[in-house]
Amino acid sequence: MNDNSLTLVKQDYSKIRVIFISILALWTILIGVMLLWEINIDKKNTRSIIMAQAKSFYKQIVITRLWSSVHGGVYVPVTEITQPNPYLDVPKRDVTTTDGTKLTLINPAYMTRQIAEIAFEKGDIRFHITSLNPIRPANKAEEWERKALSAFKGKMDEFSEWDKEKPADKQYFRYMAPLIVETPCLKCHAKQGYKEGDIRGGISVSVPAGDLLAVQKNTILNSILGYLIIWFFGSLGIATAFYFVRNDIRSRNKLNAELYETKGSLETSMKEKDKFFSVIAHDLKSPFTGVLGLSQIITDDIENFNPSEIKNIVEKLHTSIGRLFKLLENLLEWSRLQRGLIKLELVKIPVKKLVEENTALFASKAELKNIRIFSNVPDDLEIVADKQILSLVLRNLISNSVKFTPNGGEITITVSDENKQTRVSVKDNGIGIPPEIISVIFKVGEKISRLGTEGEESTGLGLIICKEFIEKHGGTFSVISETGKGAEFTFLIPK
Repeated sequence: MNDNSLTLVKQDYSKIRVIFISILALWTILIGVMLLWEINIDKKNTRSIIMAQAKSFYKQIVITRLWSSVHGGVYVPVTEITQPNPYLDVPKRDVTTTDGTKLTLINPAYMTRQIAEIAFEKGDIRFHITSLNPIRPANKAEEWERKALSAFKGKMDEFSEWDKEKPADKQYFRYMAPLIVETPCLKCHAKQGYKEGDIRGGISVSVPAGDLLAVQKNTILNSILGYLIIWFFGSLGIATAFYFVRNDIRSRNKLNAELYETKGSLETSMKEKDKFFSVIAHDLKSPFTGVLGLSQIITDDIENFNPSEIKNIVEKLHTSIGRLFKLLENLLEWSRLQRGLIKLELVKIPVKKLVEENTALFASKAELKNIRIFSNVPDDLEIVADKQILSLVLRNLISNSVKFTPNGGEITITVSDENKQTRVSVKDNGIGIPPEIISVIFKVGEKISRLGTEGEESTGLGLIICKEFIEKHGGTFSVISETGKGAEFTFLIPK
């Protein structure tokens, strides 16, 4: 993958990451807003429930007071708890029955006070009748009641709040509504200057809210847990989608990069092959020209040649045809390699025997140039490879060494085990290879054919084929050489 492809991949990942983070943030905000909304609804419901309770108690007190007012109060026996009301200034407040029972008049205010005492004792519910100008000092308004009474002057028809000074399990809900002067009330309160419709005070109701707040707390905790679960699985879904989208983009980018690289490789390969075929055409032209020229000479003037001259012409013809055959043979092998038609038949091969068999093929040529061939191969060493292909590689390397080694030179073939690989080296002390040729020696399309030390010709294709054959085995192929100091070709094949 080239730098441009990597940059595009990083940009795509960056965009996807930003989108993912944005979606996750929006999802989190949505869940948070929905949770806050539900908590607010829960709190409103709790307030509505306890408000309804408080109003119900208030209305019961007001109706009871109205009944008492309509009837002018109620006479009850005087007891230790129910003593005559010293703040009630009306005629016949206290009476005695014919049987001597003492009775006292209970007005609505006195009745409210006694009901409040019973309600607090039985159910912890508190009632309080009060005003900003109470007749009875004990009816003096508390601070929150004073705030409510002041609000009633501003046309507010009710007041409520939580008693937050106490812990949650002991909190009260406070409710207060005004007392409106009605006609029956004027019997006692007209002397205070009140008239019908005036606000002369209020009744407060304090309802214990600990149990209801505990239920509200559990409901809110359950809501939080539920929304956290929803958020988690939603986030997991978003993350999973991000993972698949990222992988899809990665696969797409990888495919695009591979296509881009394949396109570049194909373009390079096509250029190399065009150049290669140009070189091959040139190399084919030369021997064909020689063959045509020599055959034309024989055809036109054979009767004028003596046997010695005919032999010389035929030898040259044979040499040209042999070179042409070798070139076509190499070209055919390379073509089969490129098209994937060559299948490896891997077998265990005794290396020493293989080297000896291929060295023997060049014994006569080496002898003509007084070249000595040495081999350094362990007797029991075996290699797993295609025997025909490995023989072809060895023949090419030995042939090159013989070709480019001068009279009296040496060639050494060495085979050894090396880090789970078999190392094969063919080294000579010949004319060596110039740096400019080494840099292109394995490139298709480069014209690198040159003459041997005694004018031997070469196709320049053999080493390319050798390298590709060794790489087909999963191995590596390399050369080390200096001009005038010989060359060493080495290949490694995995065991």
